[in-house]
This record gives sequence, C-alpha cells and structure tokens, in this order.
Amino acid sequence: MTEIHFHLCPRPKPHRFPEDVQKYNVLVTYNGKCFDVPFIENYFKEKMPQVHIDLRYLLKSLGYTGGLKGCEKKAGIERGNWKESMIFRRPTLG
Repeated sequence: MTEIHFHLCPRPKPHRFPEDVQKYNVLVTYNGKCFDVPFIENYFKEKMPQVHIDLRYLLKSLGYTGGLKGCEKKAGIERGNWKESMIFRRPTLG
C-alpha cells in the first residue's frame, strides 16, 4: 500500500506557482476540472500539462455526493483545524 505524506511549505509564494507546479507529473483535485485548472490557466496564461485526476467524478461514481465537505463526511474524514488545512502542502509518496 502506498502512503501519501504531506509536507507543509512554510511560506507559500503564489507568484511562483507556475514554476513550482511544473515539478509534479500528476494533479489531484476535487472539482478542479471545472474550476481550479481553468482559473489557474487563465490567471497565469499558461497551460497545465500534467495528468489531472479530478476526484469529484470518481467519488460521484462511487456514490459520494454533497460537495467536497459532504464526501469527506460520508468517508469519515475530519478536517480538524480549518486554518491548518488551508496551508499549501507538498505531497510525497513513501
């Protein structure tokens, strides 16, 4: 089984996002196909060529509905401190 580890980035720099995101081959989002990716591409005027896995559609096919929070609740995932969850994180596989 593969575990995903998250590393907190102490001071995110949004202006460096286009450069930083190029380090990754795969993007995983929830509803990113309809919102995040088009917004980011329009804002930075750059395409995001990575493989993109949008969990919204996968989760819906498994019966998870109600937006991200609804899916989290149904799956038994607790967000905990919302401020901590808003910090940019860099996942690594280990």
